[in-house]
Amino acid sequence: MTKVLKHADIFTGTEEIKDGYIRFSEKIEDVGPMAQFVARGKTRRLLILRASSLFLVLLMFTAMVVIALMRWMEMLTKSMRW
Repeated sequence: MTKVLKHADIFTGTEEIKDGYIRFSEKIEDVGPMAQFVARGKTRRLLILRASSLFLVLLMFTAMVVIALMRWMEMLTKSMRW
């Protein structure tokens, strides 16, 4: 099932694409600016995210990972006491 993320700021590692799109399923199939976007018949789901909502998702994910790691380290240090 192919999905499309539209109107996103994309950092490819070699370039930055403002207002671009990513078409993906198991792997990334296509990346480019919205001016070059062409709809295909196999696209099942269309994801439209603004940079602010994507930033909030990444921020929440990072915070949850940090909290989980801190709890794991605390549990590990308590279990290692003799």
